[in-house]
Amino acid sequence: MYAVEFETEINNGIVEIPLQYSEIREINDSVKVIILTDIEKNHRKTTINKSVFDNFLSLSKQVDFFNKFDRDELHDR
Repeated sequence: MYAVEFETEINNGIVEIPLQYSEIREINDSVKVIILTDIEKNHRKTTINKSVFDNFLSLSKQVDFFNKFDRDELHDR
């Protein structure tokens, strides 16, 4: 097995292989990708997203009565 190591950015879920590894860029076969990232960065992002979601939930309104519709009622025209 051949292994290389490099640092790159992930853009919209795409990991770009640097040009210096042209032999790898030409592979039309399966490869194994291992991603190592800074845990602190990911932890902060999760914390921010969780606090935004908690804030959203705090804005919700309690209602006394909620009428559930069945499938036929929802699609009745």
